[in-house]
Amino acid sequence: MRLPRWVPRINGARGGAMFFKGLIAIVFGLAFHSPWQIIPPPPKGLALLDTFLPLEMWAIGWYISGLLLILGAFRQNQAKAMGLYAAMLFVWFASYLTTTIMEVMDQGYSYLWFAVAIYGGLLGSAVCVARLINAPAPQKLDEVMTLEIEVQKEPGDDS
Repeated sequence: MRLPRWVPRINGARGGAMFFKGLIAIVFGLAFHSPWQIIPPPPKGLALLDTFLPLEMWAIGWYISGLLLILGAFRQNQAKAMGLYAAMLFVWFASYLTTTIMEVMDQGYSYLWFAVAIYGGLLGSAVCVARLINAPAPQKLDEVMTLEIEVQKEPGDDS
């Protein structure tokens, strides 16, 4: 059964990945700024970021990136929606990595390697999803499936 055309649809597998990454970003924002705030003192790996801006302000960036991802999941042109999310992940990854390196130099070990691996993996995943080819528009899907037209690649896509 097909949905009516006026019902918004998530645009392909890339859109689905973006939708769920958007939910993750919103949960990150809730962790630092909400009535259900779970991280009142800054974690050791984020103390560096907290010196530049309070983590409550960083939470706004997580909220905005989450909303952009969720809205972008329903659009045909999804290219720019992943940018802020990847930037936020990079900043978190860099903060944890810097703190981990400093701890290893001072103490010889650090337990923050786990957070570095998690944020690095999420960042790598975001970059890979951003590189996926957009799904064809729904009205052209039947034409693509019957090989009446070819799927156009985006400029600069080397896959």
